[in-house]
Amino acid sequence: LLESEDFKTKVETGKRGFNSHCIECHGSGGKGGMGPNLTDEFTLHGQELKDIVRVITNGVPGLMPTWGQKMSEERVAQFAAYVFSIVGTRPTGKRPPKRVSRLLNNKYIQTNTNPDGKRTFVIYCEQCHGMGGLGGAGPNLTDEFTLHGDTLEDIVRIITNGIPKMQMPTWSQTMSAERIKQVAAYVLSLNGSRPTGKLPDSDRPKQLRGISPFR
Repeated sequence: LLESEDFKTKVETGKRGFNSHCIECHGSGGKGGMGPNLTDEFTLHGQELKDIVRVITNGVPGLMPTWGQKMSEERVAQFAAYVFSIVGTRPTGKRPPKRVSRLLNNKYIQTNTNPDGKRTFVIYCEQCHGMGGLGGAGPNLTDEFTLHGDTLEDIVRIITNGIPKMQMPTWSQTMSAERIKQVAAYVLSLNGSRPTGKLPDSDRPKQLRGISPFR
């Protein structure tokens, strides 16, 4: 399978897609970040190609988006081919379940005050704010500190108007007012669910200090 030209083509195409859509969580080359290391020899959801296709298609509740809703079957197959090609290429000898079991028990995963809001967050917001709002290119939404308001109305205002200097779009051009309220309710449910005890600016990149999603 790995030697066939068709599979090699899928791997190369899948790698380009991975670098566009998956690197934020799984890291460069799939070596791990907020999401699991995909180059290890251990996997939690199966090592066969069909297992990887299933996980990409259906996601992992509370941890990974359902990409089957956004990609064609062919596109999913390309991503799966690339992931399959890197599994076991950098073995660590360590098993992953403890880390994941802790994540599954955390409040930020269990919190689900608005299912529609969470689904919309996964589709539109996770790419910047990370899985469960833990942060990435955009700020961590699970901390206990906010600089510019922590009420539902504050969050609705930010989602509606965006923050141009943070490259956060004006979502009122994409979502209805009702949908924005649903997302805001979900974001509010995340606030303070994983407190760091640090003020928001303390470990932000220098060029982003003083800038918050709540303005």
